[in-house]
Amino acid sequence: MNFPEKAVKAVVGDFSATLKNNLTGVYVHGSAAFGCFNPLVSDLDIIVVVYEPLSKRIKLDLLKSLERNRALFPDKGVEMSVVLYRYCRNFVYPTPYELHFSQAHEAEYFLSRDRYCDGSCGTDYDLAAHFTVIGRAGFAACGKSVAEVFAAVPEEYFVDSIKRDVISADGGLNENPVYYILNLCRTLLFFHSADTRSIPRKLSSE
Repeated sequence: MNFPEKAVKAVVGDFSATLKNNLTGVYVHGSAAFGCFNPLVSDLDIIVVVYEPLSKRIKLDLLKSLERNRALFPDKGVEMSVVLYRYCRNFVYPTPYELHFSQAHEAEYFLSRDRYCDGSCGTDYDLAAHFTVIGRAGFAACGKSVAEVFAAVPEEYFVDSIKRDVISADGGLNENPVYYILNLCRTLLFFHSADTRSIPRKLSSE
């Protein structure tokens, strides 16, 4: 496995310096946590947990850090969400987030960094699946342990989250077949597992 160690260290170093005591931790999930990271087709999936809401200046600093360290990230970049600690311990669905960024948002970000930060808050159904994966296979790159931060996501919300992702495949399969085909395989395995609380660990390479 080509684990993106330099990229993770860069995120941890910059985010720790920017967020200071507001940082609960940085948590790795996705292929880097499953043990099948491929720098040619994977992105780096991280959840950043903070205690208090972020100011616009802090959001800009975090995004500029990702921009500055872009050469360290895999070809598909980084997918990051910043969420409040309170929603990790007391889960809300869909889950509110303070900031989100991925390769899909780069054009919007570069068009206007200020406008991007102004519209950066929202809710995300995908976070139910991300939190579940962190609880089963993810790890803390810094900060509090996974067990200290993430309470169990009710299974009904996890199931709804992955169903929504399957529905979205209809519009994205031609553009990103690797991601969607492997995601469909993960979902199929989950629903056919005798133990419906077992998350597939070796089917992802996105």
